[in-house]
Amino acid sequence: MKFNWIAISLLLSATAAAAGSAPTGWVKAGNDAGQFQVVVEGSNPAAAWLESSSAASGRFGTLMQTIDARRYAGKRVRWSGQLRAQAVRSWGGLWLRVDGPSDKVLAFDNMQDRPVRGDSAWRRSEVVLDVPASARRLAFGFLLDGAGRLAARGLSLAIVGRNVPVTKPGLDSRLLPERPVNLNFKAR
Repeated sequence: MKFNWIAISLLLSATAAAAGSAPTGWVKAGNDAGQFQVVVEGSNPAAAWLESSSAASGRFGTLMQTIDARRYAGKRVRWSGQLRAQAVRSWGGLWLRVDGPSDKVLAFDNMQDRPVRGDSAWRRSEVVLDVPASARRLAFGFLLDGAGRLAARGLSLAIVGRNVPVTKPGLDSRLLPERPVNLNFKAR
């Protein structure tokens, strides 16, 4: 399974968060967390904004949490909420990572293949992954790559049925072929 640099960076940077800059229970992290501010607005529903005017593409900040995976082990989970973008130059999205023994990444999706960009009204977004029985931790949040403002509200982490498709093809064994395909590279 191939993971991009953000999956690995989030794993390594979770402990390098800026103190005092995130709401209770949340951690501000990323490969350039110091370039990102967190602003919480409203109360019903409250929204948290990640914003940066100076971060370059490839430099990201995230607002995240890490929890024990025991409650979710062997189940399918959906991390969802509403996202809103303002002047997002690169991209942003929700993300969910499943960690196993020895910090091995077992599953990961950060919406990079279906990002929030530019300016947008509130839109529902979700990440759905299977949590293997060997899972130890779930890490999740929302991230902004580069400059702009990205807000999240109405967030939820829920166990869902197997009828809900995963958001990363190939992680769901029902989507995989039963046998190898086109091993001799024949054209269609």
